[in-house]
Amino acid sequence: AGRIPWTIKPLMGMMSDAFPVFGFHLTSYMGLAAAGGILGYVCVGTLPLVAAATVPFFVLVNLSIATPDVMIDAAAAKLSKEAPDRASDLQSLVWGSLPIGIMISVSISATVLPVVGPKWMLFCVATCPLCILIVSILRWLPEQRVPQQRRRVDLSFFQENTSIAALAACMSVVSISLAVLQILVENVYIRGLVILVCGATLAMSVYYLLRRITPVLAKTALFIFLASALQPDFSEGAMQTWLTHAEGGPRFGKQLMATRQSVSAVGLLIGVVIYNKFLTTVPYRRIFLMAQVALLLAGILDYILVIRWNLIIGVPDIAFVMGDEAFQWLCQRFFMMPLFVLSAKVCPDNLEATLFAMLMALSNLGSDVGSTSGAVLTDLLGIKDNNFDRMPQAVIIKSCCRILPIPFIFLLVPKLTPQDPVPGGDGSTCEHGQPDPESRPAVTS
Repeated sequence: AGRIPWTIKPLMGMMSDAFPVFGFHLTSYMGLAAAGGILGYVCVGTLPLVAAATVPFFVLVNLSIATPDVMIDAAAAKLSKEAPDRASDLQSLVWGSLPIGIMISVSISATVLPVVGPKWMLFCVATCPLCILIVSILRWLPEQRVPQQRRRVDLSFFQENTSIAALAACMSVVSISLAVLQILVENVYIRGLVILVCGATLAMSVYYLLRRITPVLAKTALFIFLASALQPDFSEGAMQTWLTHAEGGPRFGKQLMATRQSVSAVGLLIGVVIYNKFLTTVPYRRIFLMAQVALLLAGILDYILVIRWNLIIGVPDIAFVMGDEAFQWLCQRFFMMPLFVLSAKVCPDNLEATLFAMLMALSNLGSDVGSTSGAVLTDLLGIKDNNFDRMPQAVIIKSCCRILPIPFIFLLVPKLTPQDPVPGGDGSTCEHGQPDPESRPAVTS
């Protein structure tokens, strides 16, 4: 539920375009979000809150991170269109910095946390949004202040791009619905039905609304959403609990779980490097198919772990889990890197920033649908309260669901390589070859 800001990024971008605060479209929003992030960290660290009561504060924390991320999305999309032959290098640079940051943060937290404790650790982390707040207050961002006479609400983007505005609103409604579902609804069948309805509604809305801009954009957006939404995921829920608490399981402590996260980052970084070095000229369809098959095989490793066959063949839990974790993140990066490149290239001119943020938000929303459906799956199988008797069946179902995106690779992904320009990417024509009324210049975030 606290991840809502990551799924409403296009709405945030359009709001910043339409409503300047204190004369700024970007600086003020980043400053306010950073202040909210500081408040969120401090309140979680100091107040005696039950789990549900922490949600608003984690929303503030994620908002302080997602708001600058909108700016990064905008810059990446525009640069990818200006230099399409360097789009893969650009995405490798952006996403290669992520695992480096993860490894640094995990190393620091592993050293500092045992000394200062969780409460003071949250105060330490609050320095990150504080840095953004200082940058905003000092007005270091390259943004000119809007003159007083021009500080008015500008709804031109919403009026000229009704399809994008409608889809952003639909995504926001689905995201909030999933958050409310997680907090308030306990009946597993109702939760499953709501997830199915929300997922189907959003999938149809994505294709119908974006098809009015360009068909290739609509197909790519639909694939981005379905690739994650069709795969139940409980790696951060039941699987993590099994690794730390299951009787007869690995029973990893906090230090080993932190090490596991660092190993994940290493796998992610290796995936980025291998993609950028060897796969930038391989067709999208072939990369996606190879990555999805590899993820399917990775599911077999999870099954071997939960039925403890790794001990029978003499592989210790720590070695098996770390290797499995690195391999899965490596495979996921093989899948996601070309997806980011394709996302940047299908965005029509003058809409790159908003549409790229929307496509990334669709990916996040698909992951949320997958995580929520994974929680429903484990509840249906009775995997809760340290009862992991049916964990092997859950892993088998999760692994089998990784087959589901494969047909959509051939139905929705264009027959191109990451080096090729995307037909219709200039947004000059709509589906029927007529001038697209929504391809006019628009203000983007």
